[in-house]
Amino acid sequence: MSSKVLIVDDDDLNREIMEAFLSLNGYYVLIAGNGARAIELSQAEQPDIIVLDLRLPDMSGLKVIEVLRNNTGTKEIPILMITGMSDPKIRQQALQAGVNGYMQRPFDGDDFVSEVDALLTAN
Repeated sequence: MSSKVLIVDDDDLNREIMEAFLSLNGYYVLIAGNGARAIELSQAEQPDIIVLDLRLPDMSGLKVIEVLRNNTGTKEIPILMITGMSDPKIRQQALQAGVNGYMQRPFDGDDFVSEVDALLTAN
C-alpha cells in the first residue's frame, strides 16, 4: 500500500506541482487549501506525512502545527514545511513548532520527493 500524503497549500499551481511529483512516485495524495481543512483531514484520514505551506488564508502553518501537535491522534505525523520565505527566523520558528523537515520554494522535484521519502523512513 502506498503512503498517504496530505498537501496543504492555498495556491492551486503549487498543489498541482507537488501532487504530480508525489503521484508519479506512487504516493496517494490528499489535498487541503486551508488550515481548517488540513486539521480536519489530518484527523479523519491519518496521513503518513503532511506537506504544509507556511502561509494559508485562514491561519498560519505554525498554528496548524500547534493544533496537530497538541492532538493525540495527529501529534506523531511527520510534517514537511514548504515556504517561499527565505527568512532564517521562519525556519527556526517552524522547527521549534515541531516540523520534521523544511524546504524553501522553489525546489527541485526530485529533492522534494527525496525529502518526503526520508521523513517517512525516519518515522
